[in-house]
Amino acid sequence: FKIKMPQNQNRDFISPENLLALKNIETLLCTLTKKQEIITNQLREENSKTISESSIKDIEELMVTVEKEKNRLESIKKKMNALHKKSTVLKAEAAKIQQYHEQKLEKAEEERRKEMAMIGQPHTSHSN
Repeated sequence: FKIKMPQNQNRDFISPENLLALKNIETLLCTLTKKQEIITNQLREENSKTISESSIKDIEELMVTVEKEKNRLESIKKKMNALHKKSTVLKAEAAKIQQYHEQKLEKAEEERRKEMAMIGQPHTSHSN
């Protein structure tokens, strides 16, 4: 910041006291401008730190949330595996029960055939 001084022909209008005052004002304005630039730079740095700290805090919170969700998903996966095992066992038991009932029906049909053969009547099937 510089104060433009009047040309030599106009210097006669400015008293030495005023010239000195203008020089002091120029010095003060330069100092003020430099301090203002320093403060502006410091504010920018603080703002960037605040943004960084805020971002770090957000990332940390996000990581905590991710960890919780990961644990929840692992728990769900374990439960699903347990349910799959149980359903496999139940399917096997259902197949055995069905096989048992089919064998029971076959034996009953065989018994009926034998009885009919002993009596001598023609065989009629009652199976479904």
